[in-house]
Amino acid sequence: MSLFEWAQTWTTEFWTFILSLRRHWVLLVTSSTVAAIGVFRKLPIEDYLWWIVGILLFWACFLAWRDEYKKALTRQLKRTIREGLADLNDRGVGLLLACERENDPPDSELQGRYAQWDEQSKTYLRTNLDRSYVTRFDNPVGLHVQYANLASGERTRIWRIVANRVARLQQFMDDYRDS
Repeated sequence: MSLFEWAQTWTTEFWTFILSLRRHWVLLVTSSTVAAIGVFRKLPIEDYLWWIVGILLFWACFLAWRDEYKKALTRQLKRTIREGLADLNDRGVGLLLACERENDPPDSELQGRYAQWDEQSKTYLRTNLDRSYVTRFDNPVGLHVQYANLASGERTRIWRIVANRVARLQQFMDDYRDS
């Protein structure tokens, strides 16, 4: 990263923090917190105003940091899920290419590779997303996939199932894009 890129990134991050801090600060200061403390303490507000301001500023800084931290965690989680889906997608595309090659690998080996990929995909979806993604993964409704007619009926069947599921994985990846 060049010095210019670093400075640009730092400036953007700093102003994001300042805007978040301002939002929280305004919320805290304009809330009834200051008034409520003055009423309950029965002291003139000038005696402890700076303590209140300091505590509220600290709390606003913490809230601003927490907001940005949660956003960063969400982005990282989305990226991790997208990478897992991309791996499954790439392996599915490899299966499609294997289906298109005549008898290489043999149909029985191709069936085994398909079954393994299918189970690993469903396990990943169930573990990292939820069961509804497995249901969508199995369902070709709403997908627009152009089907290939291959020499072997079994290869064609596997190709069609995998093509639908690869298209569905691509939809899932789109669902987890950073917004």
